[in-house]
Amino acid sequence: MKRKLFFLLFVIPLLLLVSCESSSYRHNMRGKEEAGKKEQQNNESEITPTGEPEEQPTLAPGGEDSSPPGEGIGALPPAGSSWIEHPEAIEATAGSVVKLDVYDKNGTKIATGTAFAAIEPGYLVTAYHVIDGMEYAKATGEGGLSFTLTEIIGADEGEDTAVLKLPDGVTLPVIDIGGEPLRGEPTAVIGSQAGVMNLVTIGYYSGLWENGEHIRYLFSTPVAGGCSGAPVINSAGYVIGLVSGTYDNAQNLNIAVPMAVAVELYNQYTEGLEQ
Repeated sequence: MKRKLFFLLFVIPLLLLVSCESSSYRHNMRGKEEAGKKEQQNNESEITPTGEPEEQPTLAPGGEDSSPPGEGIGALPPAGSSWIEHPEAIEATAGSVVKLDVYDKNGTKIATGTAFAAIEPGYLVTAYHVIDGMEYAKATGEGGLSFTLTEIIGADEGEDTAVLKLPDGVTLPVIDIGGEPLRGEPTAVIGSQAGVMNLVTIGYYSGLWENGEHIRYLFSTPVAGGCSGAPVINSAGYVIGLVSGTYDNAQNLNIAVPMAVAVELYNQYTEGLEQ
């Protein structure tokens, strides 16, 4: 009788307590998992690209780049090492690149692309098809930087290249211009792929396309809509060209305009100012 009483008074309540704690723990874990799923869904919805990426062109002529390196961002890696292997150097270079949302005279958004500071302080380089029909463009850069662009100082539709003037009071570090790339050399692109600002992709320089009059750089670094006008940067940290398009019938073969085209547009502009 005493044993039965002890069992009723002490053992059964203890078993019930353990059972309740185990059930509560599983419920809390399930709640955390569900909350985590909701939080993940919210985060994914926050980074969903807005706007339609512009259509990439197929192929356009280019020019040969023999421009020497100038004074640039000062973020190059130690001698003998690759810029691409130094994330801190890539981070610094991203400060020279901006996302462009381009609008026509009716205030309608007509394109999304990328531009970067090069040649001289106060100027941006991008692809012509990004700013074709532009009345103004809203630029977004690192650290919450934003400004409006209205002045195009040089544009060449055939070469798919344009040079824009930064508004007064806005400065960006200039990326150095490099020389001829080598086949198999690593290359990186910093661009607003699918509308997400300043994503970095890495690949290789593939070779030259030419038809006797014009030249294009071909590379395997991945690009997507919104990346047009982005800088193609070699292993030394120098910009060698700007993203122009991609082949529809080739696997991961993309097209860049050599930087000499943008330099020539800038030189024509400055020569006009001197006259």
